[in-house]
Amino acid sequence: MRIVLAEKLDLLLALIIFIVSGTVLFYQARSIQNSGVDTEPFAYINAGDNNLAVLVEERCAGYLEAKLDRVEVWYIRLKGAIQAHLGPRSIQTNIDGTLIFNQLNQLSRIKFDLTVDHLKINLFSESINPIKLSISAALPEGDFKQELTLPGPVIFSIKDDRGSISHPLLRGMQVPNKNLPADKQHLNQALLQALGLTAQTDPGVIAQCKVGLTGSVDLWPILKTYGSKIKEASKVTGQLNKILGVQNYD
Repeated sequence: MRIVLAEKLDLLLALIIFIVSGTVLFYQARSIQNSGVDTEPFAYINAGDNNLAVLVEERCAGYLEAKLDRVEVWYIRLKGAIQAHLGPRSIQTNIDGTLIFNQLNQLSRIKFDLTVDHLKINLFSESINPIKLSISAALPEGDFKQELTLPGPVIFSIKDDRGSISHPLLRGMQVPNKNLPADKQHLNQALLQALGLTAQTDPGVIAQCKVGLTGSVDLWPILKTYGSKIKEASKVTGQLNKILGVQNYD
């Protein structure tokens, strides 16, 4: 598997880590309160604070602090850090941002800052359908800015202090995995299993992880397992390769 990323390697890794952090956070809420098959929402989050530690082989690889609250409209605030590696390259990505839903409970604003060493990546959108996500960063060869257009809208709903997020294209999002029972075949769980990640909500463990990260998430399984899917999606959209500078996944 050969990947030509040049100076955009940190950008690619930070975006992957951002996706992983969201997967861990939203799947944790699902695993605690729901054991059935989901046909509508693809993500869940409990009202109030949702704090957890991300562990790899019982070692701290990160922590996430999320809050679902309402001030006129619902919003999710997320802060945290994830340490990961791809081969010899190791990075820690700090995450700080907000998702805001409008009066119709549609995702209307995305603003995230991802910091990797000296590199700062900004994700921003104020569009609903389609979602036009601006990705910008200051790279060694100059300022980088691209726009990723995604179908919308993303819909938020809440019942009994439990929020759920759904999208028309992600209903019943699953991957074929004959080694798992039918109710455990969701893509987010498969991703966590591939990475060997576990989430811990114990306050003491979270505090320990915030002091220092001793573990690291291996990103190779993502590229190995989902690289071909990313490549096929890139052929369709014509956007991902342009944004990440990926020339070849094989």
